[in-house]
Amino acid sequence: MFPVPIILIQLGGPLGELIYEFTRSRPPMTRDKAREVAQRFWVASPARAKQDFGWEAKHDLLQGMQITTQYYLDEQQQLRTMPLEKQPMLWFKYIVCAAIVGSLIELTSALGQFYTFHPWWVSYIVALGAFGVGLGTVAMLLRRQSDLLQFVVGTILAGVAEVWNELRVLSFGIWTFAPGWPLGITNPWIRAAVLGCAGGVFILVVNFLLRLLYQRRLRLG
Repeated sequence: MFPVPIILIQLGGPLGELIYEFTRSRPPMTRDKAREVAQRFWVASPARAKQDFGWEAKHDLLQGMQITTQYYLDEQQQLRTMPLEKQPMLWFKYIVCAAIVGSLIELTSALGQFYTFHPWWVSYIVALGAFGVGLGTVAMLLRRQSDLLQFVVGTILAGVAEVWNELRVLSFGIWTFAPGWPLGITNPWIRAAVLGCAGGVFILVVNFLLRLLYQRRLRLG
């Protein structure tokens, strides 16, 4: 055993949770666990409550953990299925959310001059069509699946789009990158692979935002 600064444990909590989202293996550290171990003293016993008030827990530790775990799993499943949402309205929400995120991406790219569309109006088709309708629909269809599968499918779709652009498969609507963008990459195929990963992240972000909106709906009733 050796001492570890609390700040390192607190930083390791979110990292452990992020790794879990992709591997589904038990994380060695979480934010809740980091908060627990950061306390100097943990002393708890129901003995005095039983002695003074006759209080006894309805469940022992194992039963309580099983109930809590099942509740958490059911809650996560509900957030992914969104049973209170009607499918047409849910699809509309996904399209709008994906289109907004896609528009922010394109606006940021235009301001930073990361890449240029030819002709310029293709950027609207990409933001509303490719991001909004295309990836928004994919995100909705994959919302019940694991984050890893969502990332892989999004990466493949975005990677294919980048490869098509490099091969000039479409007779119109191409985009050219600024020299060395991103990360100083000049090889077009490596760039397509890297930007394909951004598509996987895009799917995860859209589903994360829709789950937040659904949680808000559950809170407000």
